[in-house]
Amino acid sequence: MQAIIRHNARLQDVHLVLPLNAIRQLELSRFPRLTRLTLRAVGPEEWTRAPPVIIRESPLLRSASIHFLPQVDLPLEQLTSLHFQHSLGVAQTVAILQCCPNLLDLCALNLGIGSTPVFPPVELRFLRSLKTDDTRLYSSLTLPHLELLEILGAIDTAADALQSLIARSSCDLRFLSLRVHKATVPQLQRLLRIASSVVHLKLDRAWLEFQMQALQDADILPRLEQLEIYYHGLGHQYRPLLDMLQCKQRQGTLKSCRLCQRTTSLGPSPADNIIAEFRALAKAGLHIRVTRDQSVLFDTLQV
Repeated sequence: MQAIIRHNARLQDVHLVLPLNAIRQLELSRFPRLTRLTLRAVGPEEWTRAPPVIIRESPLLRSASIHFLPQVDLPLEQLTSLHFQHSLGVAQTVAILQCCPNLLDLCALNLGIGSTPVFPPVELRFLRSLKTDDTRLYSSLTLPHLELLEILGAIDTAADALQSLIARSSCDLRFLSLRVHKATVPQLQRLLRIASSVVHLKLDRAWLEFQMQALQDADILPRLEQLEIYYHGLGHQYRPLLDMLQCKQRQGTLKSCRLCQRTTSLGPSPADNIIAEFRALAKAGLHIRVTRDQSVLFDTLQV
C-alpha cells in the first residue's frame, strides 16, 4: 500500500483487493494520471459505518469498479464506466447515478433490500450498456441510447420493468443477455416480445430440452441475427436446437449460432445424423459453432 502511495503520480491503472482500513489510506493520495480504478474491500470490518474513501484529484479517471465499499468520494461527473456491488439499496444507487451524466457503461449488482425511489427517473442520455441483477433499477432510469442489456436476475419479474424502461426511453435495444435456467417458455417469450429490436441474443444457463421452442414463433425477435447459448446440461439434446435453427433460418434473418456447453459431465458427441443436419444448415448459409468447455465439437465457419 505504501508503495502505491509513494508512486501515485505515475499510476494509470490501480486494482486493489484489501481490507477497508488499508483502502482508506488512499484519502490522502493524489493520482494525477489515473484512468482506471478497481477497489474491492475484504475482511470483517463494520463497513456500513465506515467513513468514505476519498479519491478526488484524478482528472483523467474514466473507469471505476467499486466492490463492497460503503461510500466512495470519486469524481463521478467525469466517469464513462462504473461497475459496483454494494447493499445500499436502489435509492442510494440512483442518487449516485444522478452525479454520473457521462456514463456509457453501467454495471450495478447486489443492491440490497429497500424500496424503489419515487422521484422522477434519472436520464443517462449517453449510456449504451447496462448490466444488473435488480430490475427495480429500471423504473428509476431513462436510457434513450441503451443498446446492450444484461439481465442477471430472474426474468419472471423482469418483463413489466423492461417494457416500461423501453417505452419511456424509446431506445433501440440491440443486444440482450439473459439467465434463463428458471424461466418457463411463456415467461421467456413474453420478455423477448418486449425486446423485439434485438439482433444479438445470449442465453445463459439454458435448457435445450424445452426452452428452444420459445424462439420458434415468427414474432419472437424478428430481427435476430446472432444467437449464443450457454448450456449446462448433459450435452446431447441437440434435436430441439436443430428444430429451432431450421425454423429461424426459414424466417430469414439468423446468421450465426454458438452453442457453448459448460459441464464436467461428458455426454456423447453429436451423432452422424445430427452432424449432417448441422452441415445442411451451414450450406444454407448459417454459421454454427458447438463447443464443450475448451473443445470444439462442431464448427461450420470453415465449411
